Amino acid sequence: SRGRIAAAAREAMDQLIREGHTCASLPDLAVKAAGLANGGAELSESEQVTDADVFKVVYDHGEEEGLCFPNGKTGVHTLVSIPSLNEAEIRLAKAVIDKIAEPIDRPLAVPPPEVLSEMAGIPLDDTQVEAIRVVLKNNFAILTGGPGCGKTTIAKTIIQIFEKADMLVVQAAPTGMAAARMQAATGRASKTEHALLGSKGLGNGFKHDQNDPLVADVVLMD
Repeated sequence: SRGRIAAAAREAMDQLIREGHTCASLPDLAVKAAGLANGGAELSESEQVTDADVFKVVYDHGEEEGLCFPNGKTGVHTLVSIPSLNEAEIRLAKAVIDKIAEPIDRPLAVPPPEVLSEMAGIPLDDTQVEAIRVVLKNNFAILTGGPGCGKTTIAKTIIQIFEKADMLVVQAAPTGMAAARMQAATGRASKTEHALLGSKGLGNGFKHDQNDPLVADVVLMD
């Protein structure tokens, strides 16, 4: 029935959110939801829910079932989320765009490559030097790359640069374990993101927000 399929789709979306996702492709959600709808009971072939069944119900009735489509209904390329998360992502994107557009409060000169390599303790290649330049010349930057590409080395180096300029750097990670790894890697105190922002408990927001920002010159998030 539509109700059974819709319930499975909402549960699948809830599971994905708990795993850290903010949206899912409709085909992937359909596979997960069909598995949930068919699990835990012996069903005849006619009672089995297929991926196509879920796809159709969500595509045709998703909004009525508390779901939304961040990129519109685009066939197999459709993304599915829930309104509150989608609205939060839109607000976040706007905040990032606004932050990037702001002039940098304290512009820093980029040290020469040989100085950066000395600070890092290893020779840095052109890509790593450019990554450091981007971080120093922008209000917001994302450092990404596969294992072994030098993200930790770059992070440690930029922390040194900021601290030499007497700038306060704070850092945080999503979980306690990740925060401990970050602290071990950089040699600087690290907290969970919830602790850094001052969580007031589930659903109650945070102490620090746009009206009460963190006391820091630089925030490094894992």
